[in-house]
Amino acid sequence: MNRDSSNKTNENQLRITTSFQEKERSINNLIDNFSHLFLENKFKDFSIFVKEKEKGNLIEIKVHKAILNVRSSFFKSFFNQQESSEIRFPDFNKETMEIILRYIYTGEISFSLTQDLIPLLKSSKFFHLDFFSNFLEKRIIDSLNESNVFHYFKENQLIKSKKIQKKCLNFIHSRFSSLQKKGSFLNLDQNQMNIILEFEKKQKEIFDSKFFHMIEDWIQSHYEDRNMDLDQRKEMVTNFIIKLCDNNSNPIQNQNQIQNQNPIQNQMKNQKEIQMKNQKEIQMKNQILKETWKNSTILSENEQIKNLNIFLEDENFFNSMQKGFSTKKDGFSSQIFHFKVDDKGKTLIIIKTKDNYIFGGFSEVGFISGQKKFLSDPKAFIFTLKNPKNDPPQKFNIKQNQQKTAIQTNSLFGPIFGAGFDILLNSNLRNGYTNFGFTYNTPKDIIYGTNEARNYLAGSFQNWEVEEIECYFLD
Repeated sequence: MNRDSSNKTNENQLRITTSFQEKERSINNLIDNFSHLFLENKFKDFSIFVKEKEKGNLIEIKVHKAILNVRSSFFKSFFNQQESSEIRFPDFNKETMEIILRYIYTGEISFSLTQDLIPLLKSSKFFHLDFFSNFLEKRIIDSLNESNVFHYFKENQLIKSKKIQKKCLNFIHSRFSSLQKKGSFLNLDQNQMNIILEFEKKQKEIFDSKFFHMIEDWIQSHYEDRNMDLDQRKEMVTNFIIKLCDNNSNPIQNQNQIQNQNPIQNQMKNQKEIQMKNQKEIQMKNQILKETWKNSTILSENEQIKNLNIFLEDENFFNSMQKGFSTKKDGFSSQIFHFKVDDKGKTLIIIKTKDNYIFGGFSEVGFISGQKKFLSDPKAFIFTLKNPKNDPPQKFNIKQNQQKTAIQTNSLFGPIFGAGFDILLNSNLRNGYTNFGFTYNTPKDIIYGTNEARNYLAGSFQNWEVEEIECYFLD
């Protein structure tokens, strides 16, 4: 310690400047102390439950509430919102959580060279650990090769890292022929293929023969009808590409080029062939609908999916949305719901009750963190897909004089639609309340305030039990 640099600032305060080496030693000692604190079980007063890697059961990790509170904005927000001695993360495994906690305690990043970085990156972003996230993104980008690029590309559709997506797309573009020969594209879903083709289209190569062969192989392996002949597959390829270009400001520049590559279209002259084409298009659209909702464990019937697509009236949202919250994965907690859903913009909520009724709501504005007032949204609506009256699926727009009270964000509750709480979920997300018709329109034969209106969505006015909730949005 450099005593010569000591100086009195006043009678009650002494300020001493240490050398760089002494500061470094002090920091290293502090890291060691916090590392021992993490490893020891003394004075731990909070429990985190995560998935055991082998068996899948939930396992407890004991931690210090005070350390999490000062070192993590996620936990600080959680502790401020509720008094609890535990939190559950069923989609995080023990190994990943311990790496995250070690970083929170000590600031050290330590993991095996064979560690899958995707769960770590998901976790670091979830807990708002920016330095850790940036480090992992760079590691992933630096390690890209033909064996892992599609793994990282697909997993990144949930993480939404712009850096990783850009690097993956550029890598795929540069190695396209080699990746095509390996059949690497065949496991992509509709949305992932859409992203790659849109990127390749900007490179002005989308109509090269190699792209036609790749899309043809993908369609043949991806869709249910495996008995298509060559001409039928070519027709489907063209329809697929035309569909991708429909929303682009610079669509296919030379339609004749496509027609020349696909002669079957030029031969479709009579009414029977046109009808066959329409039937195939319908089959393809139905398959795309199934593909879009394949991650939903609530929606299973084709008619429900079709109607919800019609209700949304937003093809871009429908084609690009991601499931960002699910009680099956994230648990029943309004705090976790708001942490994962708030500030995402356009938001779709789907609720399934234990009586098997399905309903929900959509907001163009979405839920906004820190806002406890009602938010204006003229495009918000409520819908029913399955109800006690067995009415067909219906969409209920917001009343014109109620547009300023479309939704409310309140961390003490789940999603709230309407000032009269047309739909409200309690803080545990397991029960709800439906004062249907106060803010949103009802069916013509149902009057607001009656038991028929209150029971219409969930079968009862309040305390109906939730089986599952899913939330979709654009990041």
